[in-house]
Amino acid sequence: MEKEKIMNVRKKGIFIFIFIFGAFFYWFFYQNSWVPLSAKFEVNQMLQSHDTKRMRQVAADKKTRSYLLHLKKDTHCESVTDFQGGSENIGYYVADINGKGVGIYMQREILLFWRIKEIKL
Repeated sequence: MEKEKIMNVRKKGIFIFIFIFGAFFYWFFYQNSWVPLSAKFEVNQMLQSHDTKRMRQVAADKKTRSYLLHLKKDTHCESVTDFQGGSENIGYYVADINGKGVGIYMQREILLFWRIKEIKL
């Protein structure tokens, strides 16, 4: 009898945990909270490795390309705003890189994976 009560409590606990985890998963990934973090991570990786090939690919124009190529390796993307506009598959965000506001267009690759499509000063 007592074992049944313990099992019922465990089942309820597991159900509550799964429900809370699912609610957090939905909020974090489907409400575009993931995309600014992804943008910040990708920009920082590009700057720290000084990936000139990737910088040239994502730069919208010569001015942006020159700006990105002349940044030092220790430069970091300080912050990325929430969704500023766009569509379901392309979103616009603003980042602070070395004290300048930079526009970042993120494109959905596969379901939850986003990549930088374009960066513009």
